[in-house]
Amino acid sequence: MGGRKQKQARFKSFYALCTAAINIIEAFRALHNNGYSYQDINNGNFFINPENGDVLICDNDNVSPFGTNLGIMGKQRWMAPEIVMGKNDPDKNSDRFSLAVVLFRLLFINHPLEGRYSTPPCMTKELEQKYYGSAPIFVYDPTTSENRPIPGTDHNLKLFWNVYPDYVKDAFIRAFSHDVMMKQKPRILEKEWMDIFIRLRTEIGRCPYCGQETFYTFKGSHDIPCMECGKKIPHYKCSANQKSDSAYLPRLENQFVDSGQLSGRYPHTGSRSSEESERSETTWPPKPQPAHLERKSARWFSASPATTASCTRSRWI
Repeated sequence: MGGRKQKQARFKSFYALCTAAINIIEAFRALHNNGYSYQDINNGNFFINPENGDVLICDNDNVSPFGTNLGIMGKQRWMAPEIVMGKNDPDKNSDRFSLAVVLFRLLFINHPLEGRYSTPPCMTKELEQKYYGSAPIFVYDPTTSENRPIPGTDHNLKLFWNVYPDYVKDAFIRAFSHDVMMKQKPRILEKEWMDIFIRLRTEIGRCPYCGQETFYTFKGSHDIPCMECGKKIPHYKCSANQKSDSAYLPRLENQFVDSGQLSGRYPHTGSRSSEESERSETTWPPKPQPAHLERKSARWFSASPATTASCTRSRWI
């Protein structure tokens, strides 16, 4: 707004961050399952409350039924490679690429395709076409180290890449693999992202030594290092009345969650698309959702300037 500098907001907790991601995913899942695509997902579409993860989605004048484009192609650095190269109009598949970029930036702050390879001294239109269209490379592509984070610059990316569990990193490695980016393999559906982030949020707990948030991601009977103080947290043994793969995890609000919920059978709201049914191996219908995991759907707003202005508050980004 004019020359006023806006204060950069930080999420109050990893729990709030995961909640914001879940709200965003759920909103676009509902949009796509109802026959629409957004076609211009980028960092300017969301107002996020960093205290609790509530989300407002604005700038919706480009939302269109499948097969329809109103002339909006997207924003550079957020568009899918096929849109950058002019091979397709935006649709739900290009939305899914852009959604993966949004989720990556929520967790790791940096852009998934910007590293040593894609940061030239002078960016030109031709180079943009190459780095984001014809030859994009994920910063942590396991097949090549050509585009790794820049030392001294991409500190946040390198720091947080070591914080999150392997199943989160594996999902992004697949989402930004060459075959998926080039549409040779299907892109990750919203339902799978939902499974990942609900699991991640469920695994957040307090370290018994330093009291800070950490992820209780168990690997067999191995102890878990706290991501803040580094001390080993003993593996929690199973309760006598639980299955052998279940354990009680210490929760942020002094609650306990049966980690048997982390097996991949997560609840979702709304109807299922035929595409989700074909590509999902999870149990349906879902089991009832625990009260403390209930989610609020992200709310959609019109693109009028008055509405957008009314959504902007000092603690929203």
